[in-house]
Amino acid sequence: MVLLVIFGLVAICSAICVVAFKNPIHSALALILTFFSQAGLFIALGAHFVAAVQVIVYAGAIMVLFLFVIMLLNLGSLQDTARQNISAIKIFVLVLAVLLAIEGITVARYVDQSGNVIKQQSAEVVIQTLKDDFKMNDEDIKHSIEELYGEGTLVSDLTSVQATRLIHGEMGKAERIGALLFSKFVLPFEVTSFILIAALIGVIAIVNREPQETT
Repeated sequence: MVLLVIFGLVAICSAICVVAFKNPIHSALALILTFFSQAGLFIALGAHFVAAVQVIVYAGAIMVLFLFVIMLLNLGSLQDTARQNISAIKIFVLVLAVLLAIEGITVARYVDQSGNVIKQQSAEVVIQTLKDDFKMNDEDIKHSIEELYGEGTLVSDLTSVQATRLIHGEMGKAERIGALLFSKFVLPFEVTSFILIAALIGVIAIVNREPQETT
């Protein structure tokens, strides 16, 4: 719980710095810190594979590309000709405060003073979810239970809290993510690929635009 708060605060502060810094290079570095903070949140939630992908893809490859573009376009030497609009900053802070308030109220409804989740799912519901969404058979579920709670532990021995922790532990595994991605969420996955292709076509069209002749 403490790590979630720390990484969350760092992510929020660095995200604000991304839009607050005048130097594009400083904004890019702040965005890298934001990505690393998000990876820390994933680690605190037990999603180690997602955290590794976050670091490799976003904090690594994409941010290196951003920095190269900034250096090639020489954006770091540009003078700040127009300051941030004060009213726009106030609106941004107001929206951020509302979102944080909604998040805090939502967390308070499901977490008690000890940091434990109040709304737990029964073991039967969790096992059925693992079978339907994660495509796990009885042998896989048994292996996961014994790996988490010791050899010889049965499904009938699990409490609602232990069952909820079981499904949370499975969410961060690459095998479970792949099963969800190509079964339940295959349509959004394909739509995302088309969106990326459309963005690539747009970039090519902008780059290949012929310069206007000056008279």
